[in-house]
Amino acid sequence: MTDYEFWIAGCQICGHPEVTHSTMSGMRKFRALFGCTPKICEYIWDYLEIALLHPPGAKPFHMLCALLFLKQYCIEELNSIITHLDPKTYRKWVWIYVELIAYHVPVIDFESRFDGAKSGATCFTSLDCTDCPIQEPSPFDSKWYSYKLRKAGLRYEIGLNIQLGDIVWTNGPFPCGDFPDLTIAREDYLEEINEGEMTVADDGYRDVNYFIHPHGFPETNLHQKQIMSRHETINERLKEFRVLSSRFRHDISLHQMCFLAIVNITQLKIHHGEPLFELTPL
Repeated sequence: MTDYEFWIAGCQICGHPEVTHSTMSGMRKFRALFGCTPKICEYIWDYLEIALLHPPGAKPFHMLCALLFLKQYCIEELNSIITHLDPKTYRKWVWIYVELIAYHVPVIDFESRFDGAKSGATCFTSLDCTDCPIQEPSPFDSKWYSYKLRKAGLRYEIGLNIQLGDIVWTNGPFPCGDFPDLTIAREDYLEEINEGEMTVADDGYRDVNYFIHPHGFPETNLHQKQIMSRHETINERLKEFRVLSSRFRHDISLHQMCFLAIVNITQLKIHHGEPLFELTPL
């Protein structure tokens, strides 16, 4: 499949004139609806095609249904009207492709945290958490409460390559109230890094054996703040997909799958023409 075939499929859904494929306004509308460009859709399709994972009868239109779901997170009836599919068929293709994108698009690699690192470096990754809202579980349990959201939420940990800004690590979900940032890091991340390896993080990670904070960064405080501000950029990019920024209405067990699918899409966008901002050289 080519990016143009995804453009045509997108036109079927959103009613764009096909001749606007090369125009800025047409591409802006496509991105607003599906969260990425037709070229990124092509990359995703190719990963799945090489792995022989597309189900029988699958077309670009069906994968775009999943992207529409992730980006807009409208009620099922509305998306069914937009795509001209009955709700059962729409739901079928959404979850097929959300799962495939989440677990079978191999773009997150923890070993790539070393890419671009200077000789003798011991610090390769920056780490932070982001909270996503969910429906308030019943009965009420404070373990879900997010002080950031002031409502129930799930917390995910994200690691970035310091030099290149790529996403190299994710972990979660965790109930926000029961898992502070440092507790989550101790669950898995600290088991994976090398002996003597340090990580840039904010003051929530109070363990000087593993983490460098704003007041302890060896070069400049400004540089460390720039590193951590990129996490805010990543959080913003992830939550452009409304399934993560809206209160999650589906079974909570499906949230991780949506999160990982969006992480993979976001990393593909970073790698193919939409990098995070560059840090000021030291």
